Amino acid sequence: MSGSKTGKSDPAVIKELCGACGLCCNGAIFADVQLRAKDDTTRLRSLGLEIRNPFRSRVLKFFQPCAAHQGCKCRIYSERPQYCREFECALLRKVCSKRIKKSAALRIIRQAKEKLATINEVLEQLGNDDQTVSHRLRFKQVSREMKQKEANQAQAALFSDLGLAVHEMNLLLAESFYPGQL
Repeated sequence: MSGSKTGKSDPAVIKELCGACGLCCNGAIFADVQLRAKDDTTRLRSLGLEIRNPFRSRVLKFFQPCAAHQGCKCRIYSERPQYCREFECALLRKVCSKRIKKSAALRIIRQAKEKLATINEVLEQLGNDDQTVSHRLRFKQVSREMKQKEANQAQAALFSDLGLAVHEMNLLLAESFYPGQL
């Protein structure tokens, strides 16, 4: 994950947009967050983050959706990891630089959240309702299951709808939210 602070951000705009969004915390934008040297891993663990050392590397991470993310609010906001403090999505940077209006950004956020809700609904209909795992991982799990078993016509149609919804979500995220997209 990478992001950069622009230095031009308006705290009121950040509060409104981020308070309406949460896609960087719920697993839609990122699969994980890499911790930095300044992060107190002991304290973060005590606050409920499950910090891991994937592939036995020296890199410590916690996976998304973040355990501290609750209803577009961070329950550990004042003690959140360094990366979380610094990250700004492309959409926020565009609003802060006056490249798009806040109202347009809020519409994009609403559209992304609606797409994610549709994805989660179809995943649930296909038997995968674990909301503690990102939609991307759940989509991969359902894809493997669909290949391993003979799906009936209704399941195949649902899976087709799911694939289209995931594709549309990926396009929207790439176009509007990913860092570096200005």
